Amino acid sequence: MESFKDRISASLLRIGIQNPFFATLSMYAEFIESDKYNTAATDGKRIFCNPEFVKNLDNSQFDGLILHEVLHAALL
Repeated sequence: MESFKDRISASLLRIGIQNPFFATLSMYAEFIESDKYNTAATDGKRIFCNPEFVKNLDNSQFDGLILHEVLHAALL
């Protein structure tokens, strides 16, 4: 099974190939596994993902989740 960090890296590579702008935004985020949240959340700098939630997402859903949280941070 792929680790959380490996999954984040793969997602950021896919995002970077499709849209360098969003990849650049995501470079400033710190990604953290946390069961404190049911799905995912951000405090504007860090992105927290529940490992039980994200393990059930396919790659495109996971990429969408990452982009969603990155945009929360980018748009304040």
